[in-house]
Amino acid sequence: MRRARTLRKIAPTIAMSLAALFSAPETAGQGEATEAEQLKESNRLGDEILRLLGAQKLDEAVQFGESTLAQVEKDYGRESAAWATFSIYVGLSYKSSSRYSPCVALLKSSKPVLERAVGPESPLLAMAMTTLGVCHINLGEYKEAESLYRRALAILDRSPSGWEESIISILSNLAQVEEQKGNLDEALALTDQALARAEKLFGPDAALVGEILNNRALFFQAKGEYHKAEPLFERAAKITLKLGPENESFVVVRSNLATLYLQKGDFGRAELLLKESLATIEKVFSPAHPSAAHLRNHLSHVYQNKKDYDAAARESERAFAIAEKAFGENHKVSKVCLGTWANALAGKGDLAKAREVAERERAIGLFLYGPDHLEMAMPYNRVAELDRYDGRLESAYDGHRRALAIRERALGPEHPDTAEALLYVAKQELVMGRRDAAVKTLERAIKAREKSVALTLTTGSEEQKQAFLEWLDIELFLAISMDTAHPAAAKSEPQMGAKELAMRTVLSHKGRSLDAMADMLAVLRRRLDAEDRALFDELGRVQSKLATLITRGPRGAAPKEHVERVRELEAQRQELTAKMSIQAQGLHDPIAGVSLAAVRAALPEGSALVEIAVYEPFNTASKRPDDNYDPARYAAYVLPKRGAIQRADLGPVTQIDRAAAELIKALAEARGDPKGLAREVDKLLMQPVRSLLGDVQSIFISPDGALHLIPFGALVDEQGRYLIDRFSFTYLTSGRDLVRSPAKIASGEVLIVAAPDFGPVGAIGTSGVRAASASRGRRSIDMAKVGFKPLKDADEEGLALKELIPNARLLRGPEATEGALKAARRPAVLHIATHGFFLEDQPGAPGVLINTAGLGTEAAFRPENPLLRAGLALAGANARSSGNEDGILTALEASSLDLLGTQLVVLSACETGVGEARNGAGVYGLKRALVLAGSETQVLSLWEVDDQATQLLMSGYYERLLDGEGRVAAMEEAQRGMKRNTILSHPHYWASFTVSGSGAALDGVSGFRGSRGCMCSLPGAAVREGSRGHEAASAAGLWVTGAILGAARIGQARRRGRRKEKELSMGGRTGVF
Repeated sequence: MRRARTLRKIAPTIAMSLAALFSAPETAGQGEATEAEQLKESNRLGDEILRLLGAQKLDEAVQFGESTLAQVEKDYGRESAAWATFSIYVGLSYKSSSRYSPCVALLKSSKPVLERAVGPESPLLAMAMTTLGVCHINLGEYKEAESLYRRALAILDRSPSGWEESIISILSNLAQVEEQKGNLDEALALTDQALARAEKLFGPDAALVGEILNNRALFFQAKGEYHKAEPLFERAAKITLKLGPENESFVVVRSNLATLYLQKGDFGRAELLLKESLATIEKVFSPAHPSAAHLRNHLSHVYQNKKDYDAAARESERAFAIAEKAFGENHKVSKVCLGTWANALAGKGDLAKAREVAERERAIGLFLYGPDHLEMAMPYNRVAELDRYDGRLESAYDGHRRALAIRERALGPEHPDTAEALLYVAKQELVMGRRDAAVKTLERAIKAREKSVALTLTTGSEEQKQAFLEWLDIELFLAISMDTAHPAAAKSEPQMGAKELAMRTVLSHKGRSLDAMADMLAVLRRRLDAEDRALFDELGRVQSKLATLITRGPRGAAPKEHVERVRELEAQRQELTAKMSIQAQGLHDPIAGVSLAAVRAALPEGSALVEIAVYEPFNTASKRPDDNYDPARYAAYVLPKRGAIQRADLGPVTQIDRAAAELIKALAEARGDPKGLAREVDKLLMQPVRSLLGDVQSIFISPDGALHLIPFGALVDEQGRYLIDRFSFTYLTSGRDLVRSPAKIASGEVLIVAAPDFGPVGAIGTSGVRAASASRGRRSIDMAKVGFKPLKDADEEGLALKELIPNARLLRGPEATEGALKAARRPAVLHIATHGFFLEDQPGAPGVLINTAGLGTEAAFRPENPLLRAGLALAGANARSSGNEDGILTALEASSLDLLGTQLVVLSACETGVGEARNGAGVYGLKRALVLAGSETQVLSLWEVDDQATQLLMSGYYERLLDGEGRVAAMEEAQRGMKRNTILSHPHYWASFTVSGSGAALDGVSGFRGSRGCMCSLPGAAVREGSRGHEAASAAGLWVTGAILGAARIGQARRRGRRKEKELSMGGRTGVF
């Protein structure tokens, strides 16, 4: 079902050709006049076939054609013009119902008769040859098809005007022939000609244009240039949708788009598109229609990805039965279905049956193509994998290398399919203990795919980018596996090449979807022409509507209508971000990678990068596909400023995550002494790394998975010391952050938003005061029930910062609105002191079905967007009304803020650093939103923070910043000062906030402070002195100690009450539920 049916356009042109013949002057004798009458009779009878085909009554058309052709033969004979011309109509009915062999037999026998009747230069003869060529293509007989097409094209080129549409169809089908010959560039050149003619003749939105765009997209897909294919498919879908959702051309385009999603690892979108297309085919045509074979075969791939091998085997077996009936066993479609079926059987563990089916597939391929055709690469890989499971290692190696040779010769060294073949070889070399060879082969595979990966990431929404990268995780798993493989799997000790490859692969994979999206938004913000501004504005409006719909809830609307509206807006949002990706193409170089040398050069002296990655070790002893990878583990790679790369295998993800979760709970609740738990996590996580660090004290750490939620400074070493007393930690999404160039285009403004006037609790029915911790498991739809209490100390914090930075703009109380924050443009520093929240998703809870490519139908299941479950409360939040906004700035909306070049964003609120942690992708929450918005550094909290303690910490932090200290160093000094105070020594108070991104000192600090501003009267001053070894003996110091003691006692009382009654502390910066 790959090609749009451009040649169904032939039917009207046949009638047009006959009409032209009939209108010719009758200068001939009686015999010739009789022949003209025969042609007219054929045309009249043929009109009935065309009518039945137009009504999709394919079987009736065939039956009528066959019976009528027999009668025409009886009346006029097989050598008559009537029989020859009517044969063309019958051939059309055969072709339309996919009965290609009878069509070829009939038209071959009628062609000489037709040529004698109408002449060798007749357009009608050209039409007959074109129909015959279509059938040859579908039978895999490309040489015969090409000869017919080229002769038909020559005839029509020499004919009078009026045959342009037929020429377009022939050009499109000649392109398909060139594709099968491996000449993709020639195929694209032919579609260029066809597209130019079609747009000139019919306009850019004509159905024929949509079909040609579909074909062009397929050629780019075959070249591995997915970034060019996807927008063409989407445009083709929008054009052909105008023909109706059940039109065959539209179904074909959507099915092809689904196959592209499969290749990009976006199985959710692919599945729904395939199921809907299959339902349409079965409804409009029949369950046995040949297109159903393609669709069911692709669905088998979806189920295999889900590891539902029973369903996968059923689908591929049914697909083969349909294909065998429609085309015969020795056909390319039958061969492809057998290959998919073999994979599903292997997944089930039925290796004997899988081998039988795979050998059958290979035999058909050899019959159709010979041993060295591109179509034979996958059968060789398939049998080779079965050989590996059976222990036939040399045979497996030979098979994989043969497939690689075919793909390299046919596709070149940088094609994604060549990369796939290299991965097979690399795995086999690792199984055979040839680690050095495996490392080199894997390096070739990664290099082969890199260009395609970089270009593919320039298209699609962020969700699509991430799905594509997850599909490539096998590269990361293999790279680390080769470095950490058990000695039994290698005949040599791990080589430095393996470590370097693993480190480069980690750097290349982690956080890459965030980088791709942030880079795309940044280049558009830098250019910001009228079209870019319109896109940003529209995206902002859609995201605001979506967030408001979530935070306000249904408000009287039926739940079904509410959910449907959410789906529509989510679809619009993803379509807009995908459009922005296309808009940014060509504005920057997406292919430029990051070298280890560049990362090392960016490290300060005495520092090291620590990359932690989740990987699944490759199982060299696997006996079936499901056992190819072992349970996930953490690995840490250390890249020092000087010296060799080192690696530590940390252990199972489940064990480390469980210990980390217990520690976070203890830190968040401030119960007892957390040092025991902190020591346990350190043993698992940092103790193995410390042995590799040498004298390093400055660590740039890039966690993975749930470890993003750990404050590493709060871990405890073997001597019982907190790591903050030994090391400085700068948090990164990936080591690539070190070489990111700052935008340096922000304004000099410092913007402070503090203590918004939320309005009365209960303004929209929000009542009850349950703790934020009790809200876990809620979804963002429950935001309609969240209320927020005033934050007195946040107001004092804002005023104190304004005193410190007189040039700052302070928005407080009713002025601290969502609209004002959205209107801000690139402040140098943004500080927000308010309530924050994050609501976790419920496992198994209903997700959101979203549209795909604006095709007007639900197309994919996605868990609810985590950026809608995190956010900040601003003025009017309790009434969900603030001007044109609702007073709740979700993380999704925050991602549209214009913070390009903003040096520092401080979210002085609860849980602003919390979110949905995903392996290799970072945390989906406010932090991700602020990176997408363009900010360099983010200061965020990991749990509920005490209001007064936060004010104290922030005062100390900003004083140090303004003294020229770095963004990381200033925070750690403030935290160490708090930790040394006996009242605040529990890490609950000092360890919540982490600094991510650039740790450099702020630019333009002298302009921030102005002529006034002194911290001597603020609580932070006394603590800072204490942190430097002085006693707080002054009156101010005594006041501070008393204030801290009081705050601590109040906080302890609040926590006790919260444990008893699950009530929220008024001093916390989290909403009430």
